[in-house]
Amino acid sequence: MPTRRPRRRVRPPRAATTETVLVEEEIGRPGPPPLPTDELPPERELWPWMLVLLALVLAGLAAAYFATRDDKKSSAGVTVTTTVARTVSSAPTGATRTAAPKPAAVRPAVPNLVWRPAPAALQALRARGLTGRTRGVFSTKPRNQVVSQTPGAASRLAKGATVTLDVSKGPKAVPIPDVIGQDEAAAVGTVKAQGFVPDVAKVPSNQSVGQVVAQHPVPGTRAAPGSGVRLNVSTGAKGESDGTSTAAPTSTPAAPPAGTETAPPPASATVPDVTGKKLLAARKLIRAAGLVTGFKRVPNELPKGTVVSQSPKPGTTAKRGAHVLVNVSLGPKPKPATEGAQPLVPDVTGEDETTATQDLQAAGFQVEVVRESTADDAEDGIVVQQDPSGGVSATAKSKVTIYVGRFGG
Repeated sequence: MPTRRPRRRVRPPRAATTETVLVEEEIGRPGPPPLPTDELPPERELWPWMLVLLALVLAGLAAAYFATRDDKKSSAGVTVTTTVARTVSSAPTGATRTAAPKPAAVRPAVPNLVWRPAPAALQALRARGLTGRTRGVFSTKPRNQVVSQTPGAASRLAKGATVTLDVSKGPKAVPIPDVIGQDEAAAVGTVKAQGFVPDVAKVPSNQSVGQVVAQHPVPGTRAAPGSGVRLNVSTGAKGESDGTSTAAPTSTPAAPPAGTETAPPPASATVPDVTGKKLLAARKLIRAAGLVTGFKRVPNELPKGTVVSQSPKPGTTAKRGAHVLVNVSLGPKPKPATEGAQPLVPDVTGEDETTATQDLQAAGFQVEVVRESTADDAEDGIVVQQDPSGGVSATAKSKVTIYVGRFGG
């Protein structure tokens, strides 16, 4: 049985390395015969590897030093500006150049568009890369013409910015005055003062000579200033204006007796009492007195279209052709409609065509207008009859026929 030998430690020379090498021998197992101590193999030299290790350590220390130095400079607020030059591929080999700075975007100037037609103004804005927005306004300038702009001319805007154009839609419509019953000169002056153009037509009538017996459009109709208003002026009854006699007609007018002259119409009139009457009847009485009717609708529990008050008061003396203002009831407030109930047809007799049409449409009905000849100039342009009558129930959106008077002389 082999003898157990203790471990031993072999130390290399101190000058070659500081590394300790342990050589272990396992006792109890057969192995190669031990080498003689005087014939040990030479040890490898370690100094080249130590030099490589030392170089790596020094490189790491240098990298850490420079990294720490850069961090300190950044924290101290040092700003490093780097200029980057772009190499142009089209330049010759080895040649570089710095790209020129991009020019600022050009801001187009707004052109002067006032008094231009709207289509041409919008086209001019599009040509400059701008957007136009139109807004209709009342103006005395021709329709569809630019009257102002925002922003003004020569302003510099970014591409695609919006310019607002105020475009004329003509003058604002105003009500046509009621001049029926006035003499020709006064009626013409009133129409002109409101901005309308009078068109006088002479017609035979039982009314006094020179008195306006009808007009078109009817009083209260809204129209643009500059519109024409036809005035029918009485020449007297047939056989009087031409001076002929039905008993012995002659080819020349008969001269009035010497020393006589036609008596002028009275300068004043007595205001009639029209309170409680329907508007159509009130118109007739007021015109017959040589006065002019003006009316305003007011809330009242009396039936719709009934005169509830007037000014001046009845019996007052007024100048011929003066206005009599009457307040006409709007009728009692409608009761809440029960489910399935049919609406009531409003009473529009005595109203002018425009007002009657608006009232019926507001109540939910369709309107059909029929012209009806009348010999009474007070009924010209006025609703004299309707079907169905006012106050009766009718199907919603059904048709209501109104008969509007047309004076025939």
